[in-house]
Amino acid sequence: ADTLSVALVLQAENSVEIQKVFEFTRNSYLVKVRYDIINRGTAPWNGVMYAQLKRDSSKDPSASNQGFGMSTFLGGAWWTKEKPYNKADFDDFAESPMKESVTGGWAAMIQHYFVSAWVPDAKGTNVFTTRKSGDDNIIGYTGPQIAVAPGAQQKIEASLYVGPKVQKILETVSPGLELTVDYGWLWPVSQFLYWLLSLIHGWVGNWGWAIVFLTVLVKAAFFQLSATS
Repeated sequence: ADTLSVALVLQAENSVEIQKVFEFTRNSYLVKVRYDIINRGTAPWNGVMYAQLKRDSSKDPSASNQGFGMSTFLGGAWWTKEKPYNKADFDDFAESPMKESVTGGWAAMIQHYFVSAWVPDAKGTNVFTTRKSGDDNIIGYTGPQIAVAPGAQQKIEASLYVGPKVQKILETVSPGLELTVDYGWLWPVSQFLYWLLSLIHGWVGNWGWAIVFLTVLVKAAFFQLSATS
């Protein structure tokens, strides 16, 4: 099958059943997460959606392989309408925790080549937070309160991306999520080179040759300047 649904069922108090359903899709890093709340009791059920990502404070395992004294960003990131890419390292989690009300967006934990991100309903308004708990660094969000009347049922949904930082995939998951490919202060140049590299790859169909041709083009562009020097 192309999809697989895994349901975890909780028989809660007052005859309330909560089903937490994970839906996996073949060849996809995006997991759909759904809560089905079924109220068979006589009293209303109230609750909120809560999602978090948690990481300890250990260093990036690939940090020793990064040269020229430059290391990729390790920490949390989130989207807001005013600023599509916000980030905070683990020191910020302890010293200046974040709390923002955001409509749509995403909250992520970033490490070199990979990103984990919760993506709530784009139309819903949630409270995004960061915090420190012991050695753990936590980023996540809390959704609006919902009420399920007796004899009724309701669902809450979100998406969880866990995988490599592939820009073409990330930009289809949520606006601004592709910015987690953090080029730092060289972003304009790096983004252009990535676009050119992808364009060449579409032509030659091989990343090795694409890098060779990109190098030749860059050398040709700066040939006169190099010759003068």
